Amino acid sequence: MRILKYGNSNNKKVILIHGFQMCIESLKTYIDSLKDNYCVIVPILPAHDIEQKEEFINFDICLEEIEEYYSNKFNNDICSIIAFSMGGVFASMLWERKKIKIDKLIMESSPLLKWNKLIIKMMTKQYLRLTKAARNRNDKIINQAINSIVLKENLNSFLILMDNMSNQSIINYLNEVGNYNLSKTIEEPNPDIYYIYGSKIQETIFKKVAKYIIKHYKNVHIECLENKGHCEDIIFHPKEKVKELLRILQ
Repeated sequence: MRILKYGNSNNKKVILIHGFQMCIESLKTYIDSLKDNYCVIVPILPAHDIEQKEEFINFDICLEEIEEYYSNKFNNDICSIIAFSMGGVFASMLWERKKIKIDKLIMESSPLLKWNKLIIKMMTKQYLRLTKAARNRNDKIINQAINSIVLKENLNSFLILMDNMSNQSIINYLNEVGNYNLSKTIEEPNPDIYYIYGSKIQETIFKKVAKYIIKHYKNVHIECLENKGHCEDIIFHPKEKVKELLRILQ
């Protein structure tokens, strides 16, 4: 797993964690907007690096890598974490392990409650089918991707990511995410938690996550984005989204 760093190491630290099948180019606006005033750490999770092929086995391996990196580079410095979609599972695991001190934990549309086996099976089948179609450069699927999960300017990087991501990595990711459930009790002190999700029908699962977090933790801030789908503003309106994130980080 490659871990990139931007900005001055003496500044406040922000770990920026991408979502599933999100290429690093999709984070460019966020990195460029944060790096002048923050030290931005960006782990590229296995199977998401367009410069190299790497198999994803499980999150435990990735957690150990980022914790070792952070400890060696920044000792016990407190950080904030911004995580999108699946990245919120990784971020929550970092929170639970307590090896990195987190001040603010910002997550958008992150699936933090366990799925049943049927949903895991259905989601895995869907991602395998769509990824295969993208590898085959199916015009219909590519046009759907441009309209829903990737900016046109980042399409080439997205397709390289699809080419590099093995079926086994997809299966492993969906199993890890689908079987994860945020603990009801994490030893204090805990970070300020900001959980954001959309109001469209496919975001219903994240409304349940928001209620779960409110029930079990303090210092929780919930925002429901009206008429928004899954990570819609993150992908298609990054300049507006980064203003919101900067406000929270202050």
